[in-house]
Amino acid sequence: MTRQESGASIEQKLGMKRDLVEHLAIAVSAEQRVYILHSQQCVDSHPDLRKCPFSIALDLGIDEDAWCLSEDRPVLLSICPDNDDLLPNDLPESADSDAESLDDCASCDAPLSSCSQTGACCDDCTHGANWPSPKLHDSAEADRG
Repeated sequence: MTRQESGASIEQKLGMKRDLVEHLAIAVSAEQRVYILHSQQCVDSHPDLRKCPFSIALDLGIDEDAWCLSEDRPVLLSICPDNDDLLPNDLPESADSDAESLDDCASCDAPLSSCSQTGACCDDCTHGANWPSPKLHDSAEADRG
């Protein structure tokens, strides 16, 4: 059963802020637990995040073979249309290529969450162009918001 955690604690585990449209997650091997950071759109549209399709898929369990190479690192989530499995997807390279890209823009120190919402935080920013990946938008434990 999905256990609610604060969004801030899941952001800390991920080392990333909530995305506007993408669901992010981390499978913490030491805890044998998957934490979902719901997108802002999901938080805004689901008063009870346990009713989100990603939470429901997590309640059904995960395919350990699908997750074995994705433990202990942030991933984007999708749901398999064939069997409703919760699937991990690699983050775009710009999001996980260096620690700086997970927190603030190297050019202006703006939070990168502004890049994902507006496309770029400053004229020198390259994060907004690469995050979130348009390809990932085509593919398809909950926080309280």
